[in-house]
Amino acid sequence: MTPDKHITDRRTAAQAEEARMAALKAEIAVTFARIDALKAEMDAWYAAGRTQRFPHYATLAALEVRLSALDSEFKQLWDAHHARR
Repeated sequence: MTPDKHITDRRTAAQAEEARMAALKAEIAVTFARIDALKAEMDAWYAAGRTQRFPHYATLAALEVRLSALDSEFKQLWDAHHARR
């Protein structure tokens, strides 16, 4: 591999990482907003005196698991990207 090819490959890899981090940030924001909305809905559900389980509880729990996975992936990329600087 020529030095120029190596530099180009590293630059391309860094650009791909940055693009993935941007996509993850956007997905984290959307997921967080959905969680926030469901939590507000759940608060209203119970404030209305209902005693049965919030009907969207499973969705809320799944979104929280998804948010955690997204956050972990973002952190791994962030650490790897900034370790090379």
